[in-house]
Amino acid sequence: MLRPKKKITKKEIRHDPLLETIYNTQKLYKTHQKKIWMGTGFIITVIIIAFIVSNRKSSSESVAANMLAKGHIFQQNGYTLDAVQQYEDLVDEYPNTNSGINALFYLGQLYFSIDSSDKGINSLKEMLEKDKGTVLKVAALEILANFEEEQGNYESAAKLFLDASMMGKFTYSKLLNKVRAVQAFIDSGNIVDANQLLFELKLIKDPPINIRDQIGELEGRLVVQSQSL
Repeated sequence: MLRPKKKITKKEIRHDPLLETIYNTQKLYKTHQKKIWMGTGFIITVIIIAFIVSNRKSSSESVAANMLAKGHIFQQNGYTLDAVQQYEDLVDEYPNTNSGINALFYLGQLYFSIDSSDKGINSLKEMLEKDKGTVLKVAALEILANFEEEQGNYESAAKLFLDASMMGKFTYSKLLNKVRAVQAFIDSGNIVDANQLLFELKLIKDPPINIRDQIGELEGRLVVQSQSL
């Protein structure tokens, strides 16, 4: 036969730490039940919103990546105008995705190829502002530097080549861009900065042969130019 359930008295609760903790927790919950549920509801809402945003971001990146791949196919097969349109659509619809930022680089590249240099410059500059430091960022700086050099803006070209050198991740490209910066500074007549960079290059131990040869040529140019001043 089952015995009737014994009711726990407040006196017994006060003598048992575990029972006292449970009792106080229940009492606190009853007192603040509404606030607790409001707080819990807020936390759940935040989690749901974060989940939705994360899913949307993931979905956007996926769609943008497909659009970028389609643009590459057009570009590689010589359909330049179709590639431009595809990249432009991508930049308009998904501007802050990784693929959208990369599309700005390829747009700039294509704009230069069809003699739309103003659009090319704007695309590459926008890409440089958004990109966090990829290989494409270095390539964008090199394209802009080459363009400035072709236009006879040697000082601007030198600074862009120097930025590309400082940002580069591969030793050879870093050295080559630094050499190009020296050349551009010499062409601009800025002997002081050219000498400083050349001095830094000469401190490099065992550079690649072609880099070493170019350093020697630049040193000769600087001597001649310094004598003519």
